[in-house]
Amino acid sequence: MSKLTARKATERRGKGRRKTSRVTLEDVARRAGVHGTTASQVLNGRANCWASDETRQRIFDAARDLGYRPNLSAQALRTGRSGMIGLISPGFGVRSQHSRPVGLTEAAASTSYAVTVSSHSNDSESEDLLIRQLLDRGVDGLAVYPTDSGPHTELRRLAQTGFPVVTFEGANLLDFDCDDVSTDLKKSGRSQTRHLLRLGCRRVCFANGVPEARINAIRAEAVRRELQRAKAPPPLEMRIPISTTCEFTDADLMEKPMRAFIRKHLGEFDAIIGTDFTASIAIRCLQAVDVRVPHDVAVMGCEDSILASHGSLPLTSPSAIGQLAGENAFRMLMARIRGDAGRQFSRLVIPTRLMVRQSTRPNKGGD
Repeated sequence: MSKLTARKATERRGKGRRKTSRVTLEDVARRAGVHGTTASQVLNGRANCWASDETRQRIFDAARDLGYRPNLSAQALRTGRSGMIGLISPGFGVRSQHSRPVGLTEAAASTSYAVTVSSHSNDSESEDLLIRQLLDRGVDGLAVYPTDSGPHTELRRLAQTGFPVVTFEGANLLDFDCDDVSTDLKKSGRSQTRHLLRLGCRRVCFANGVPEARINAIRAEAVRRELQRAKAPPPLEMRIPISTTCEFTDADLMEKPMRAFIRKHLGEFDAIIGTDFTASIAIRCLQAVDVRVPHDVAVMGCEDSILASHGSLPLTSPSAIGQLAGENAFRMLMARIRGDAGRQFSRLVIPTRLMVRQSTRPNKGGD
């Protein structure tokens, strides 16, 4: 191919390419027939802008027609804020109908903030790494669901230095103070136990994972104490292998040991309490050996997730609206970002309500 032919071929390919450059303020100003400073003042809502209503409308129309989007990086350099919030969690909370991420992201969107969500493998080193990475990217604040254990080095440092950070369940998981939104796990466990006792269930079995999550351990201890007060037998312990590095454990790996436990201890319990995940599998295992739920054994979950309300046999489960937790967490962050928060940390307890469904004997409403 000659040089001339090659050049013509390149020109033809160039003509067919779509323009990918970003629409700038200067493009908007040129379309509206105004100075770039005027376009900037109007689109950024500057109080010192004296443009007429007609000029403002021309600028807005030009921005709309061109598909103009503000350059947030440039705004961040000018204001010192990125408009970004980081959310760090061992999982994405996809089992929840009203998850913390949903509440946080919706509240952020209402104020033009965006949330970047990061999930790690539930260990302290991964938590620290993600915190550092998001800080390096200039987020204005962080919402963190802490890992079960570990020194929480970076999270502790942020709380001590006053960086805008709020935790979910920090009151239950951390040995230091920070802005926090948590549920009352002890109250939740007491509510579960009292409901079962009213139904006449006194021989409770826990379907807990190994290793046991701190959140579940706190709730389980409240159940034990409530059973003790009622002079009921101590609960049986069904220990099921659970992955700590991912949000979902393979159900088949859990079902085999659960079936073996149920066959061995059949008749020794009249109620099972587990996570929504383990409780749902327990129902399947009970039905496989012709145990009727809830007539022979009542089954209860802990999270009021989609598994609880949408399963083949809906689960009785404590409900704490995570979306409410997310909304309040964002408000706490914004107070810190704006400098409106005081020296004392804010701690909010989200109320829980026991949602009674078909997996326990019929009852009116919730407790």
